[in-house]
Formats: sequence, C-alpha cells, structure tokens
Amino acid sequence: SIANQEAYDIYFLEAIEHQLQLRPALLAVPAIQVYHACYRAVVRGGDRSTFQRLRQAMETHQHGFPKQEIRDLYLLAINFCIHALNRGEEGFAQEAFTLYGQSLQQGYLLEDGHIPESTFGNIVSLGLKLNRFDWVTDFIRERACFLRPEFQKSLPSYALAKLAYEQRLLAEALQLLVTVEARQPFLYFGAKTLQLKVFYELGEWDALDSLLESLRVYLQRHPDLGYHREHYLLLLQFARRLLQLSPVDQQARAALREEINDAKAFREREWFLRQLE
Repeated sequence: SIANQEAYDIYFLEAIEHQLQLRPALLAVPAIQVYHACYRAVVRGGDRSTFQRLRQAMETHQHGFPKQEIRDLYLLAINFCIHALNRGEEGFAQEAFTLYGQSLQQGYLLEDGHIPESTFGNIVSLGLKLNRFDWVTDFIRERACFLRPEFQKSLPSYALAKLAYEQRLLAEALQLLVTVEARQPFLYFGAKTLQLKVFYELGEWDALDSLLESLRVYLQRHPDLGYHREHYLLLLQFARRLLQLSPVDQQARAALREEINDAKAFREREWFLRQLE
C-alpha cells in the first residue's frame, strides 16, 4: 500500500462553510476558493469531481500563494489520492503520480533538504504501478542523494529490486535484495515480502520456508510494530498456507481465497489471489 503523507487538523471549518453558504460571492476570492475546495475534497472526503475542483483551483491560483502554503496544498491533494488508492480507487494512481512529479520539480517534497523515505517509496510504487520503468530508473538514480544519509544505499537498492521484479528480472531482484541493509522494520518487511514473492515464483521452496521462519522469529522479537503488525502476521499466515496447499485441493484454495479477500488489513491481497487462480 501507499503510505499516508501528512495529518492535518483544521478548525472552525463547519462555521466557515455555513458563512459561505450565506455569502457565496466570497468564493470569488482566490484563497477562499482554494481552501474551500480543499476542505470539500480532503476533510469531507469528496469524490473525483470534488478533487478535480481542488486541482483546478490550485492550477488557477497557485502563483498567488506563498511557497509553503502551496506546498501544503500539494501534500493535501497527494494525501487525498493516497487515501483513494488505499480504498481501491486505482484511477487516482495517475493523479498522485502527476502531483508528485510537479512537487518534485518545485522542491515541495524536501524536508530539511531531504526527501522523506515514505515519499521516495510512494513515488517508486506509483511509477511501477503505472509501468513507468524508465522514469523510475532515472528517479532512483537522480534522487537517491536527497535521502537521509542512512537510507542512501539501502532504500535505492530496495527500489531497484522492486523495479527488477516488475520487469520480471527475478534473479537480478534477488541479487539487489542481498545488498539491502534493512535495519528499519518497513525496509526489512518490504525486502522480505519481495523475497517471498520471488522465491515462490521461482519454486525455491526450501529458501521460502527458511524465509518464513525468519519472519516468524522477527515478529516474535518485535511486538511493537503498531497497526502494521496485523498485516505482517497475515502475510506469514497466508504464505504458510499457500506453501502447504495441494494443487488439486480446490476446496482449500477457495477457502484461502475467501479469507484473503476478507482480511481488510492485508496489503498483499492482489499478489496472493493471483497465485490462487
């Protein structure tokens, strides 16, 4: 899944909304128009048409805003797309990708001179989802230097491994994953999840079994993974069952398929369901 970018608290908005209903002419003021569109889309969780009104207002009036304000608006719009994508609205992938591209060009994504790890990962994931392989390659090579020093080797290696996997270069993906120093849980599990997929697709059953055992031990030793823990436990559980399935046991396959579909916290649903086809 794509990581959420920001959390925002906006106060007194209901009262302001009421005033705008009483005095609609105020919406001709650029700042009011933009922030009203932002409120309707982001805070109220609007639909695609509401989001498009926000994008249009931003395009029309962005030069009248200080850089910090327009940066915040871009991050809000990106966050809207990420929430939509995590609800399964795949059409927002291109919207998010475009917003990230524009934000990169304007320098809106830098925090203290660095691109946050989650932002870097989101951009790579979106580019791969849209099959923009050449663009992703250039992005990794050109922007890795903007990561914090402790991530400048491991995160690009992981990103290049994901790229190789999507290009069906499975052996190359494994070679790159060996170079990933995954000290942070998000990077550890990202690399292990990708290894899991490659081992399964190559039929490397002993390696896969060993990997699942290392995941089990890691989860046992790290109970403090927050809401991510449920996903990782499901990953381990479903992978074990997938590995043990008999090719001719259609009833067991159907039962596993149903459980995967019902597991709302599980973010690797698409890949697992493909293996059960």
